[in-house]
Amino acid sequence: IAVLATLLQQKSRWPEWCLSAVWLWLAALSILMTAAFFHGYFVTGEWSRWALANKFTGWFILMAYFCLGGWLATNGGAAARERFLQGFIAAFCVIAAGSLAVLYLNDLGILAPLPFKAYPLAGLMGNRNAFAFLTVTVFCAAIFSAPPQSRILPLIAVLLAFLMVEIGSRTGLVVICAAFFVLGFLKPQQIFRRILPGIVAGALLVGAVHGITGKPLLREHQLRRAEVVAQALQQKGPLNVTTAKGVIRARSSEAVRLRVAGDAFALWREHPVFGAGLGSFLTVTYKKYEGTDTIVDLIDCTPLWLLTETGVAGALLFGGFYAAALWALWWRRKDNPWAQAMLLILLLFGVMSLAHEILFTRYIWLLLGLSLGSDSSLPRR
Repeated sequence: IAVLATLLQQKSRWPEWCLSAVWLWLAALSILMTAAFFHGYFVTGEWSRWALANKFTGWFILMAYFCLGGWLATNGGAAARERFLQGFIAAFCVIAAGSLAVLYLNDLGILAPLPFKAYPLAGLMGNRNAFAFLTVTVFCAAIFSAPPQSRILPLIAVLLAFLMVEIGSRTGLVVICAAFFVLGFLKPQQIFRRILPGIVAGALLVGAVHGITGKPLLREHQLRRAEVVAQALQQKGPLNVTTAKGVIRARSSEAVRLRVAGDAFALWREHPVFGAGLGSFLTVTYKKYEGTDTIVDLIDCTPLWLLTETGVAGALLFGGFYAAALWALWWRRKDNPWAQAMLLILLLFGVMSLAHEILFTRYIWLLLGLSLGSDSSLPRR
């Protein structure tokens, strides 16, 4: 509201972009989401709370975050971008350290019982996979923005070792390994002299802390998953996750992930061009499995979710905007550490999105707007 007031009073400038036709892209995507919202009603005969609050309203919240990032870059330039990133990284470190402290104090019984689950760590985000990608984002941003001798790099390395164990996100671990591989070529001095020693120290500390608390490194849900994998290897037929010794819920099984993907593809084939509309997948599958003990879950794949609920048209439009943003960042990467960082973050975001639906993660849109926002020191494309 304060930013909008400065714009209406002409005390600040509207966001300007290094990517041509950003406003047209945003308008087209917003029209698509609005059409998908109404289309979902015609397909299912109802508007679910998920469609209205999480997807339709949530989309315009994302647009507000994106424009806020562009406004900061346009009006504050490189200095505002640097200050924001410093605050962003500092806030992450405080939240991550606080979450770890709560977790370990809970393990020791000092804070028990808690009114919330201390594990798995979600960093106040409500989703451990989104928090895992936030960890990757901060790691990449710090590598590119902090001076090589900065004290923040070893601190983040130690936190990274703790978080990769305690968050328990397999996809997050894959993505951070991919980031290490790329950064090993791009920033070898920071990785091998500052980050790796910190990770080794963090790993030793994690082991020591678990020795003190008496908790295994693999916590409850990870042990359940490992047990089910072992059972699957011993069975000749498909694993029945609903009866496998009662140690795992269908929600966390790979069998159900595949079933959800199959249901999503089936719904997409019925509405291939424009999809079945926002929120339609949950509504349709709830009705399909009504009266059974089957647990309905979300589509954990952003491209598949886009295909299912917005069709080929929506997937192509979002894919086009993603490609345009990557091209704009590639164009302005020279002598611009933040553009280089955001280029890598956006590529890793694409990898993470294959296994999880994180398109509506707000900080990504804020950082994307901050990176595409134009100032006099950066070229336009």
